[in-house]
Amino acid sequence: MVYTDNIDPADSIFGHPAVPSVIAVGAIDASDYGNDDIEDFSSQGPATISYPSPVSHPKPDICGVDGVTVTGAGGFPSPFYGTSAAASHVAAIAAQLWGAFPDKTGDEICSVLYDSAVDLGSAGHDNIYGYGRADALNTLTPPNITSSAPPSNVNDTDGSSRTFNISINQTVNVTWQINGTVVQFNTSVTETSYTNTSAVIGVWNVSAVASNTNGTAVQTWIWNITEMPPAFTTADAVIALEIAVGSRPHDDAMDVNGDGSVTSLDALMILQAVFS
Repeated sequence: MVYTDNIDPADSIFGHPAVPSVIAVGAIDASDYGNDDIEDFSSQGPATISYPSPVSHPKPDICGVDGVTVTGAGGFPSPFYGTSAAASHVAAIAAQLWGAFPDKTGDEICSVLYDSAVDLGSAGHDNIYGYGRADALNTLTPPNITSSAPPSNVNDTDGSSRTFNISINQTVNVTWQINGTVVQFNTSVTETSYTNTSAVIGVWNVSAVASNTNGTAVQTWIWNITEMPPAFTTADAVIALEIAVGSRPHDDAMDVNGDGSVTSLDALMILQAVFS
């Protein structure tokens, strides 16, 4: 990637935004149709603090769209751009959220902001977008499972391997259960899967429970496991060969049961005589 003036924005967050308890906001280009392109001037993480001892913090925390329309004091152009504009958008969402839930603590407000962000870049937190693009609507609605596979009901035979997966529109923790027993737990994900390699005969309820501070969403599959049908073996081929060798298609073996005609019954009686 080529940056403006060949300046690499990685590890360029310093001062107050580098502190873990402060929300560091990156800027997303307001003119981008999908609102998923980071501005090339937006500082990126991690944030390295050298004193009193070197430590690195995962930053930024979240991103906001810039291009804010403003009026009043300050002499800012309207709209104005940059991380300052993006930060004001995120601050407005936080204020709206706090107004709706005045009893929540600052940490809880941050958790809702991060969990409800639209994940961009690498899955989960990354050093370019943080937890993703802040979304005002998502902060007030529970998570939604946007896709899942396979379709339910699921039919397999004993001993089969089967993978179940889901995608979610918010960052969540996912608990995988089979008939109510927890078999896997994933933290801070927007997509995840569970694979079972030891299917046992029966009817199993497989559930993926996705939850965060906004609420819970559940995907359930009914998994039917049946017995594997018997396999064709070399023993079957040996029996077929013995039938062929034991057949006696000459005159004295044609009408074995004496009914005046040659039928499959004669062949069966020949076979019985051969094996007796």
